[in-house]
Amino acid sequence: MPKDPRRIPRNFFAWSSLLLTLLGCQETSFPAPFSLHNGGQTIQVSSRPVVPSSGLRFENSGASRWVFTWEAPIPLGPRTSFHLEYSVQETPDSLEIVFTSPDGRSLKTAPLPGLTGVRLGYDLTLPAGNLSGFTLQAKGAGAVTITASALGESDDRLVFDGTTLTQTEGVRWLSGNPEAGQLSFSLPGADGFTLKLSASGQAVARFAGANAGERATRRLTLEPVGQTFSFTKGSLGFSPRRVDLSLTQGGSVSYEVRPLESPSRVDPLRPLPIDPGSLLTYDRAAWRRPDFELFSWGAFPHVLLFDFADYAGQAQFFRRLGFFVAVKGEAGQIEPEEYYRGRHVYNAHDYRPEDLARFFELARSSSVSLNEQETLLK
Repeated sequence: MPKDPRRIPRNFFAWSSLLLTLLGCQETSFPAPFSLHNGGQTIQVSSRPVVPSSGLRFENSGASRWVFTWEAPIPLGPRTSFHLEYSVQETPDSLEIVFTSPDGRSLKTAPLPGLTGVRLGYDLTLPAGNLSGFTLQAKGAGAVTITASALGESDDRLVFDGTTLTQTEGVRWLSGNPEAGQLSFSLPGADGFTLKLSASGQAVARFAGANAGERATRRLTLEPVGQTFSFTKGSLGFSPRRVDLSLTQGGSVSYEVRPLESPSRVDPLRPLPIDPGSLLTYDRAAWRRPDFELFSWGAFPHVLLFDFADYAGQAQFFRRLGFFVAVKGEAGQIEPEEYYRGRHVYNAHDYRPEDLARFFELARSSSVSLNEQETLLK
């Protein structure tokens, strides 16, 4: 859901149990019965009583337009998102939403998914300007109920929380059964994505890129407590454009998909999220610098993972720290770099935050000079 505090209650567009039947090609305008809290001021759009837990239901047997306008235009800032919650009882041939400006121009038009059997949410990023209202357009027989709406900040993701499937333009639902853990989605412009799953059993994920021959399959072992996986060009060998996920689970399922930026556009010292299994096969050609790559464990983002091109590069970061932490007879001491030259410590090791803090504090208090890599680590 959007983070903006100007959230409109779930009973948005709701009064009594209104049922509208529109035949042929008709156009009907409704004042939206809710208050919009904007900039500390409350705009009372309609004084009609609002009845909780009901929604505005539309039944369509031809081609219809349902037009909603605000009493006063709403100014839109950069990356403003419009969130709509609805359910589809009978899927029309097409269903789309059109946002309009005060002079009647179309600000944006987008198709709405028509999946039945589950509550739906859709977040659409709107262009800067003034929003006067929006129109729902349907073709073919169908029935749709709107239950909530909000304005907030854009936040690309595809989320199923067990009851509601919410998607954005950055991650688009294609097909499947959300409650059964069968889903297909597309990532139109992302380099990769993170997948957070809460389910038990096994899952099979199949990936397809933009070009023929770009295919990959991964088998996942799941835990009910929830796990986070990351799939990128570095771990798959290509940027995934379509993903088909099939779960074999017991109990409820929930998941969240978030697109990732291309590593080439990310600060090389900002960790890339990854799961340990993908780290073992990550393509070195996708590294942002030649000597090492820095990752964070997707399930525990505060855990950092270094992958080095060779031991010499690793030693510049961790040789003195390794002796300081765990070598018998030398633990707790920091000597000049020349003292350790030619000596080997661990090929791999785990370092606790408190060990790092003790090392750097002793170096400071005893005026021991740090090398370039140790300074970077600090």
